[in-house]
Amino acid sequence: MQKNFKTINQIDINNTETYLDDIFLTFDIDWAPSEVVFDVINLLESHNATGTFFCTNECESLKHIEKNMELGLHPNFNYLINGDSRYGKTHSDVFDYYYKFAPNAKSFRSHSLVNGSPFRYSAIEKGLKFDCNHFIPNLKSNLHPWKGWEQDMTHIPYIWEDDFNFLYNICWDPKKILNYEGIKVLDFHPMHVYLNTDIEETYLKAKPHYHNFKELKKYINTKNYGCRDFLKDILS
Repeated sequence: MQKNFKTINQIDINNTETYLDDIFLTFDIDWAPSEVVFDVINLLESHNATGTFFCTNECESLKHIEKNMELGLHPNFNYLINGDSRYGKTHSDVFDYYYKFAPNAKSFRSHSLVNGSPFRYSAIEKGLKFDCNHFIPNLKSNLHPWKGWEQDMTHIPYIWEDDFNFLYNICWDPKKILNYEGIKVLDFHPMHVYLNTDIEETYLKAKPHYHNFKELKKYINTKNYGCRDFLKDILS
């Protein structure tokens, strides 16, 4: 069956036709340079695909994403938990900080998947509708989105994440993903797509040059099957 690429905000929990036969590509921007983010955007658009990008910071690519794809929030609550208020003194403040970059966002995934009732209450108060914090890498269980006790929030599980995959070698087979019978939400990071990360060492060598696009080019993996190869196979 031909599968379509959709964004998280197109999911209707009451209609399985809005998600079961589709693929949801999501990307945690994680402060990647604009050139790296645009590299991913161009890759998607060259395959007539779309995706949901969870933003961490101001970036030249955000307006393009918001206009043509979906822009969500990727709030970092780690500092707040450790007593550092650089992004705000409360979880509500932290949401406000990230809303500056994506004022129309309806979905969020927290950095490090930090979650809990107070966070979701704040998310609902801000108008967010989709919580994408549930990583369940089990291709044997057919997962579906669900609503918890807070009926204004839809919880979206995802089954694959690039860094988890190259650390633990879970699944590099796109056919297993495409044939999965539950909701197919995948999580990539633009940096890993750009570098075609295959193992942790590839990323660690490039990390000191994270914001130097010219230097990053020197660390792209061209020898082994990696994250970019996997994404291209999914797109194809």
